[in-house]
Amino acid sequence: MTYTRIGFGFLGLVAIVLIVLAFTSAPGLKAPIIAFVALFVLVAAGNWLNHTLGIKRKAQEFERPDRTGRDD
Repeated sequence: MTYTRIGFGFLGLVAIVLIVLAFTSAPGLKAPIIAFVALFVLVAAGNWLNHTLGIKRKAQEFERPDRTGRDD
């Protein structure tokens, strides 16, 4: 098992505990938890839709500075 999978598993466990706490004993956490879950669902759905439709990300393009040392 890789560290990435362990990290995702731990993050999922923490998220579940926070959601359960928000809906049982700490009502002040309800709004931030719902907002975080909604953002996560929107980003995941967008990534899934891009993958399903076969949309590829365009590589970033950076302008390289002129390294000649001249100021024109």
